[in-house]
Amino acid sequence: TSPTTATPSTSPTPAPTRSPTPFDWYPDWEGANEGCIADGNHPSYMEISSSSYLYPEQSTCCSQRYNWIFSACMSLSGSGAGGGGDTRAPTGLYFPDWSAQSGTCELDEGNAPAYMTAGSGWLEDTLEDCCETYFSWAVSTCIAIGGGTGDDTTSPAAGLWYPNWQEGRDECVNDGEQPPYMTNNPSIYMHSTIESCCEQNYSWILNTCEGNQGSDTDGGTATSMWYMNYSAGTDGACTQDCSSGGECGGLANSWDILYETKSRCCANRKPWDDACVDGEGSSTDGETTPS
Repeated sequence: TSPTTATPSTSPTPAPTRSPTPFDWYPDWEGANEGCIADGNHPSYMEISSSSYLYPEQSTCCSQRYNWIFSACMSLSGSGAGGGGDTRAPTGLYFPDWSAQSGTCELDEGNAPAYMTAGSGWLEDTLEDCCETYFSWAVSTCIAIGGGTGDDTTSPAAGLWYPNWQEGRDECVNDGEQPPYMTNNPSIYMHSTIESCCEQNYSWILNTCEGNQGSDTDGGTATSMWYMNYSAGTDGACTQDCSSGGECGGLANSWDILYETKSRCCANRKPWDDACVDGEGSSTDGETTPS
C-alpha cells in the first residue's frame, strides 16, 4: 500500500511581495533629496553596503531615511521627482533654493521639493518674504540674486576680507570673489579689517598674512611693497617691488608674498639675519613705510 501524504495543518506562508519596480529603493541624497527612489542608479558604495542603504520596499526606506517627510517620500515614483508621472502643479509661491546653494528663493513652477509643497510653512507669497524668512543674514543679496529689487541690493559682504583658502595662499583678500557660502554667512567668514581676518584664520602665521595684504600682483604694476628677492645677493634680500631706484629689486612675481615694510619682510623671511634691515632708514618705530 502506498504511503499517504498528510494534509498540512496550515496554509503555506506566501512569498513576500515586492514593490512594482525591479530595483531596490535607496535614499536620493545625491539627487533632489526629496525621498527614496528605485531607478537602479544608486551609488556604488550603497551596492557594497546594500544592507544599510538598499530596501526592497519604499515604505521601509522612507521610514528609515526620510521619516520627517514620510508622506512626501511615499508620494514619489520609483524614478524620483522628475519622472514617472509626477505632475506636481505649480503653486506660484516662493521656496528657498537650498539644493543649489544659490543663496536665494525661487518661484515654484512645479519644481519645489515635494516636502515643501506637501507640508505647511515652507512657501512664501513673495520673493522678499521668502528671503527675509530663510536668508535673514543676507536679505538684499537674496533679493538681488533672485531677480528682485530692493532699497539696497549691495551685498553685505562687499568690501570685506575673507580667507583665500581656494588658492591655498596664506592671505586674506577683499576682491569680492569669495565663494557663495562665505557671502551667505558673513558673520563667520567676512571681516571688516585684514587684521581681524588674519587673526581668526591664520593666527599661527599672523605676520605673513598681514604682510601679504591680499595682493595678487601679476608682475605688471609696481606696488612699492617689499618681498624676498632670492636673486639678490648670495642668500636673497628684501627688496622693493619697483623697477628702478632706491632698493628696488624689480617687479615682484605673482607668487611673491608682499609686505608693507622692509622690517616685516625681514622678520618673516630672514629672522636670523640682523643685517637684513640695514639701510632701511629711520622712523619712530624702527620701520619705514615705502613711498
